[in-house]
Amino acid sequence: MSTIETIRFKLRDGVGESAFRALNHEVETRYMARRPGFQSRETAVSADGEWFVSVHWATAEDAKRTVDAFFSAPETQAFLAAVDVSTVSSGSYQLLPDEDPRKPLHIVNKSDLPSVRLGGEIMARIFDGGAHGDGANVSAFIVDLPPGAGPKRHVHPYEEVFITLDGKVELEAGGTLRTTGPDEVCVVPAGVPHTFTNVGTERAVMVNVHAGRSVATEFVEGGPERKGYEFNHAEGSSAR
Repeated sequence: MSTIETIRFKLRDGVGESAFRALNHEVETRYMARRPGFQSRETAVSADGEWFVSVHWATAEDAKRTVDAFFSAPETQAFLAAVDVSTVSSGSYQLLPDEDPRKPLHIVNKSDLPSVRLGGEIMARIFDGGAHGDGANVSAFIVDLPPGAGPKRHVHPYEEVFITLDGKVELEAGGTLRTTGPDEVCVVPAGVPHTFTNVGTERAVMVNVHAGRSVATEFVEGGPERKGYEFNHAEGSSAR
């Protein structure tokens, strides 16, 4: 039966809301969303600074295994260090059969998603699948590039599928160059450094699919300099 785990707490003195929102996002996307049985997670904060987090799990066993591992996991230590442990209270609840949160359709507002910017202009939105709805097993970049723009060279621990909907893009992967457009789908294997640039005269629109419940990106040397590049993965709202 589906389970909801809840926790209430306040932050340690000196920990600001903005800084904690970033830590909370990291825990959600880098740890919780990758755990077996994860469905969704919501975060709220009261006017007096009390935080409330609820997490939906497929089974009580999934919830227990994650709770048991949470306090020793490397990915959670910065989050835990920001919490005043004397204020923590938690609960575990079984969903009634007619109140299962899974729905046939989930809607996410694109403007709520974290952004990638170049020179202050948004050129992509980041969709972490595991943080939304019942926890999708894929993620994506939704890309809208002006001419000459693109990301810094980077690598992912999973495959990435590049689907160009409009425009002309030069994709560089492991030293191989390919100019691609709407007639092709390109796949870059896990661990291969890559980047891409809009080499057309109009905007390039892409959906780049990531084979993971959250986007995991490591920037590497090489490729265009991309002055003014901002990878704002920790911004945006919590899962809805």
